[in-house]
Amino acid sequence: MTHVPFRLRAGSLAILLSLFAAGARGQTLPLAPYEEVTPWGPAVAGSLEWEPAGLDVDARGTLYLLRRSDPALLIISPAGTVQKTFANLLFVWAHGIHVDRGGHIWATDCTVGSPTSTDLLPVNAAAIKAGRGHQVYKFSPDGALLLTLGTAGEAGGGPDRFNCPTDVVTAPDGTIFVSDGHDGMANARIVKFGADGRFLKAWGSRGAGPGELSGPHALAMDSRGRVLVADRGNKRIQVFDQDGVVLEQFTEFGGPAGMALMADDTLFVTDSQKKHVLVGSARTGKVTGVIPNIYSEPIAVDAEGTLYIGEVHPHTLRKFRLKR
Repeated sequence: MTHVPFRLRAGSLAILLSLFAAGARGQTLPLAPYEEVTPWGPAVAGSLEWEPAGLDVDARGTLYLLRRSDPALLIISPAGTVQKTFANLLFVWAHGIHVDRGGHIWATDCTVGSPTSTDLLPVNAAAIKAGRGHQVYKFSPDGALLLTLGTAGEAGGGPDRFNCPTDVVTAPDGTIFVSDGHDGMANARIVKFGADGRFLKAWGSRGAGPGELSGPHALAMDSRGRVLVADRGNKRIQVFDQDGVVLEQFTEFGGPAGMALMADDTLFVTDSQKKHVLVGSARTGKVTGVIPNIYSEPIAVDAEGTLYIGEVHPHTLRKFRLKR
């Protein structure tokens, strides 16, 4: 996710510091100091075609939504007004989004088979007919397609194919990292590219050992340039350097599905298995609080600590702010 400056109010900081002590004592985690902003968002959210796949926020506080219907990409103001839409017939089953420091928009097309749940959208048949799938796209801030990674409609490994890429994140120098392989897919790896899209290396394989992955579902990069991988199937977040060396793992965040990071490494993680958001730190790996009753996967956070959460099954967008 995009890193932007973050300043907690003094009272909120005291609350968050107290949360760590309570969590360390093994007690039930206290509520994080957040409240929902209602009403908020596009009036049509909640209908099936609004199934959210990914969210990110740029340095200006503008929200970017990747959804599983056309047009797949929407730019939304902080007030909840849709400002621009684009990307028709590009995504078979959209999954992850990232806005880089230059305002470029990156998004992944996971292409899993049609979900069996009746409250989820099927794959985009028109995009399949157009030969799409298993790719990562880079768009300009205005929505022009600038770069494509992967081979259209072809699943595989190696340097030029993905098998359901789930997320993408970029380093300050433009280096690209892609998590490749949804739950049950053959691939379970991180793929690294140069800023120009040139393949550099890949690491990881299916398994539960150090450096192995099971359904790498989301990516983030902390203030030290470390790559955080939501290793959902193994119920942990693995932390790598940019060459794929395992540095540590966090095991307090449940089955991590989505992640959002602040510039101070405050970490927000959606645990869709327990339907809540866990608040903690990428510096300590510790959970300090919880926001309950959220059926979520994608999550984003802005400069003021405001959270945007996309609930996949209810097909809703929700906004939370620090309590005043």
